[in-house]
Amino acid sequence: MYLMIEQLHFYLRHVCKFVKKTERTAAAPCEVFTNLYVKNLDETITEDGLKDMFSVVGDVSSVAIMMDHEGKSKHFGFVNFKSPDDAKKAVDVMNGSVIGKLKASSS
Repeated sequence: MYLMIEQLHFYLRHVCKFVKKTERTAAAPCEVFTNLYVKNLDETITEDGLKDMFSVVGDVSSVAIMMDHEGKSKHFGFVNFKSPDDAKKAVDVMNGSVIGKLKASSS
């Protein structure tokens, strides 16, 4: 038996109201947001685990990991903060963070 160590990166994007392309200005993201899109999540990460990771940065109001019809993770989810300042801080602090994963395998 041996342990295989993998590193996972996840990236944050904020979610804001849809604006038609003709109405958008170049490089003008919405400035006030509370909902973050989190991608590249490992299948072992739970909503409680994700909430615990982001609660370090600020007050989290809800977390959702998207699942397929078999209940398996689609490897992305959403973290909603109570305050836009906490959401902005989470993007600044957590974006590109590495989450270590220990995976036991037998051979």
